[in-house]
Amino acid sequence: MKKLLFVLFFLSGSFHSFSQASNLGSWYSYLGTYKVHKRWNVQANTQFRFHNIIGDWDQFLGRVGANYKLDKKGNHSLGFGFDYFYTDAYIGDTDEKIDFNEFRIYEQYVTKSNYKRFYFQHRYRLENRFIEDQDVNFRFRYFLQTKLALNKKRISDKTFYLALLNEVFWNIKGPQHFDRLWVHYTLGYQLNKSWAFEVGNQTQFVGNGVYNSRLQFWAFHKLNLMKRKQQERPR
Repeated sequence: MKKLLFVLFFLSGSFHSFSQASNLGSWYSYLGTYKVHKRWNVQANTQFRFHNIIGDWDQFLGRVGANYKLDKKGNHSLGFGFDYFYTDAYIGDTDEKIDFNEFRIYEQYVTKSNYKRFYFQHRYRLENRFIEDQDVNFRFRYFLQTKLALNKKRISDKTFYLALLNEVFWNIKGPQHFDRLWVHYTLGYQLNKSWAFEVGNQTQFVGNGVYNSRLQFWAFHKLNLMKRKQQERPR
């Protein structure tokens, strides 16, 4: 209980400081992972991003992908997918906005491990970006996430956990190779094998001292479609 109170106090203080220091926006996200084969799963991700808490559009993201487990436990996997972005961005420091579409194709490698209460995930992703009225661009992303179980020794049903995430974005084509850095921390709750929820904050650094802060609201859903197929088979 003391750990949970400390984390809640830390998050609430951070939200207040970020809201005072930068433009505070929000993301509302759903990530579904559906098992269709002992080695394959497909994913669906939707994100609604706002420049404020809600109402002032920033981006909409729709993503579909597939992942193949290289080992039985799923500690190593290869994946690919397709993204669609609709962006409604402000022009500089003005109140004027510009909207545009973007399509992406990505390929990735993911590795996972755990040690006692700690869970680690590394993701290496290559993006092929097709932005409206721009040349094709290629970007590399490295993602590192650490989760810490708080009220149990392992993350299982009814477990609170702390998630820390860093992700760096690197343009393969110049002239500016560094694109951005995400620093993300959330308080999570693993309800059961199917559902988990996270709330927290993400700070985005884009160079030259420019950054913004986004409140994070995530719902994670896992569904085993193989069981349904087996139940539907005639006996």
